[in-house]
Amino acid sequence: GHLPPPYFYDPDDTFMDYFNTTYYAWTDGRYTEWGSVYPPFTFLLGQLVSRSTCYNIPSPTGGWSAYDARDLCTDYGLYILLAAGVIGVVLNARLFSRDRREQLFFFLSMVFSIQFLLAVEHGQYLLFAYLFLVLAVSSKNKALINFFLACTISLKQYLFLLLVYPFLRLDWRALAW
Repeated sequence: GHLPPPYFYDPDDTFMDYFNTTYYAWTDGRYTEWGSVYPPFTFLLGQLVSRSTCYNIPSPTGGWSAYDARDLCTDYGLYILLAAGVIGVVLNARLFSRDRREQLFFFLSMVFSIQFLLAVEHGQYLLFAYLFLVLAVSSKNKALINFFLACTISLKQYLFLLLVYPFLRLDWRALAW
């Protein structure tokens, strides 16, 4: 069995957002063949967390695909992606409250939320973006704030909207970090 909708009705598609993106991190054609809209940083991160040997060995089916990488090779990058999501939630819970019970409630409500579970099931790089965003918010160092915010926006461009509110309020100090 598998989870009901909105989760994938086809268990073969589980974690394929991660494996497709990482497959094209190691092969050519990410913009021409696949038609990706991801910026280069996404593919660089994919190469940093995965093993190239999972994405360029011959397959018993004749070609090589992201499905083969998922089924025939242990790619530790998937575990790193999932750990990044959990670490982001833990850090966010610690920012949210100092009370352990509130932290546990926050952690459980985040981890079992539909958005987090969908991101996990699909293997979305959004989990990395979430960790980078929490690191940016929790940092006191301006250079680290800018670095982690740039990483966040480089993974998911629509998160640049985080900068719109201070800009519309003409709060230049908030944008200067």
